[in-house]
Amino acid sequence: MGAKDPTYYGLLYACAVFYGLGRGGVNPIVSVRAADIFCGKSFGSIYELTTVGFAIGGAVGSWLADYIFKVAGDYIRTLVLINISFLI
Repeated sequence: MGAKDPTYYGLLYACAVFYGLGRGGVNPIVSVRAADIFCGKSFGSIYELTTVGFAIGGAVGSWLADYIFKVAGDYIRTLVLINISFLI
């Protein structure tokens, strides 16, 4: 079972399609939900702040999780930090 085995190309393409559909659906959902909550003249600023927050979290989150794992030796503290950030 290797990457060059042609029987697994179908699974690879299916995974790519479903990942793209799922990930591609996130942006419209976030923008519509933000528009429902924060309608008005300040919507653009609030939506952009949300987008920047996602980008910073994506950039810093994996690095921080790796650092915590190297210091603590497990992912328990990382998972606790993620859950706390969801509550905030």
